[in-house]
Amino acid sequence: EAGAGHGLTWGRSTWTGGQRHGAKWTGDPNASWQDLASTLRSGLSLSFSGHPFWSHDIGGFHGTPDAELFVRWAQFGLLSPLSRFHGMTSRLPWDFGEEAYAAVLHAARLRMSLLPYVYSAAADAVRTGEALARPMPLDHLDRPDAHAADLQYLLGPDLLVAPLYVPGSRRQVWFPPGEWVPYRGGAPIAGPAWHRVDVPLGIAPLWLRAGALLLTTTPSDRAGSAPFQELTAVWPHPQSAPSRTARATLNDENGLRTVVTAHLAEDDDLTLTTEGPADLRLRIATELA
Repeated sequence: EAGAGHGLTWGRSTWTGGQRHGAKWTGDPNASWQDLASTLRSGLSLSFSGHPFWSHDIGGFHGTPDAELFVRWAQFGLLSPLSRFHGMTSRLPWDFGEEAYAAVLHAARLRMSLLPYVYSAAADAVRTGEALARPMPLDHLDRPDAHAADLQYLLGPDLLVAPLYVPGSRRQVWFPPGEWVPYRGGAPIAGPAWHRVDVPLGIAPLWLRAGALLLTTTPSDRAGSAPFQELTAVWPHPQSAPSRTARATLNDENGLRTVVTAHLAEDDDLTLTTEGPADLRLRIATELA
């Protein structure tokens, strides 16, 4: 919820200099798989053009999506910089059947749990001008395989999102250098390489960079306006070269930064410390829930 004095300009059109305005959405797509893919490319084009915050009509605007398309679009939308359900017909998750409702609710709770990370990445985007949803070539300009991976992105520095854009549960994903852990748990995937992955309908297409420290919170019914206090620091260790120290930054609405550090001692004693103004209650986990 926005507090008093907060506002947001949310526009569909833009032009040179439009980057100064808060947010964009990508127009009125049809409820089709082709338009889901086109919408993803449109959003990443906005990222390349200096617009860090964009969204789209989950499910498409014209027409009515089937349940599978609606779920996959919702998973994409809830892992986009901004999220909104909008269309000419109902976009209420419970109108698409029990399986679809459960899958969308799972994705919505996932987004809510990621708010400390997303908020901090968004604050960095405001400070640096870099995209919140990062197209693959942005960090790997010299790699042709990164340029070919035009239907996936990094959300912030450490989360890889690869939306399903055709029916079924399988797609090709390009994994950047390093190891990437499925957020639902499982064996890490090594990059740089293409891998064919299986993503069941109820699972969001999300991977975490191994070795990164990810700040999450317990999902709630609404974001609220109070500072984050109870956090879980998620720290999966890369198998190839386990790290002993990892850091993450938490930003608040006033621009103040608190650094959280996890350290694994030689005797495997794990400690968490903070440096900054936030009064945090922290616990640690080795995988996303």
